[in-house]
Amino acid sequence: MVSDKRGAGVGRALMHWTAKYAVSKNCCRLDWTVDDTNPQALSFYRELGATHVTGKQYFRFSDEQLLRFATGSADSGRHEG
Repeated sequence: MVSDKRGAGVGRALMHWTAKYAVSKNCCRLDWTVDDTNPQALSFYRELGATHVTGKQYFRFSDEQLLRFATGSADSGRHEG
């Protein structure tokens, strides 16, 4: 079970490795998403010292929606802005 590994430092080690890799590739920022219904993850990322970015919105295409958009059959739902 995944919860057996909580608190063992695996998540912290993974985030540390990812940050080191990003820096080695000259990245100046590392962003990721987390569900707002996951308080353990929110707490974990805050404990790491990460900034909670509230001014962003998250968008997604998935499954049939992705296929329709990719094939151009979603053009009728496009909004000009």
